[in-house]
Amino acid sequence: MMWQQIKDRARAHSNLVSLATFSLFLIWLCSLMEWPVALMLSVSLAIHEYSHVWAMKRIGMRIEGVIFVPFFGAMALGGGGKILNRKQEYLVALAGPLMGYLSALPVIAALILTGEKIFFKTAYFIILLNLFNMVPLSPLDGGRMIKSILMSLKNKILGFAILGAVGIYVLVMLYRVYISPFILVLIAWMAMSEFMNEWRTHKICKEAEEILSRYKGLSAEEARQRFETEYSENKYIVLYSDRIMKNLTPLNLKQGMFFTLAYIVLAGWPLALYLLMR
Repeated sequence: MMWQQIKDRARAHSNLVSLATFSLFLIWLCSLMEWPVALMLSVSLAIHEYSHVWAMKRIGMRIEGVIFVPFFGAMALGGGGKILNRKQEYLVALAGPLMGYLSALPVIAALILTGEKIFFKTAYFIILLNLFNMVPLSPLDGGRMIKSILMSLKNKILGFAILGAVGIYVLVMLYRVYISPFILVLIAWMAMSEFMNEWRTHKICKEAEEILSRYKGLSAEEARQRFETEYSENKYIVLYSDRIMKNLTPLNLKQGMFFTLAYIVLAGWPLALYLLMR
């Protein structure tokens, strides 16, 4: 009851909550680096996250606010509406790192004009932060983009196999670069939860297709009556409306190819630039 009251008050004062958590995040970041770098990096993170918010609102989702969390970053709190297809899912994920990268341009311009090392350090951290977000593992933005592409394959089992293999490989690589164990475990848990949610949705929708195929030739009312009679005690009846709505419309071939190329460019250009500068 008390937790619900806290959430209700947070929703009622979402802008204040966003400002308060941003301030706490900035203070935490200032304890780790020079305050100008911390301030510019925090602003870049806010641009990144509010770009997600803008994209969500464009597709009709209601957003209750953004919270900033030390050690983790930031997240938008959804308050209603839903993503209807894989294209929307991809574009919402894309908005954050795209604008995050672009937020480094004024810092790079200041570096060119002044030569100050503080701008070099800030640009480095901004690009690194958004590059990390492009890692192909949900709930990171890159993971959601890759998931949108793989879950659009006609052979869903192949899509799940590739998604799982990529996820395991990425977790091993993150472990080898000595990422914080707490962050690693948190990412692994969230990735597994999202993977299992996709799998359950796939299984339930397959069952729904088999059930609905039995009612071909019947009117909508006759099909509804037979369904309610035959499956009134079935555990899935409660889940159908929610899960089937989550079975998002897949990308077509052109979209899949273009979005795959876009991902490669966004994830690859910082690495290519680093190799060129060595």
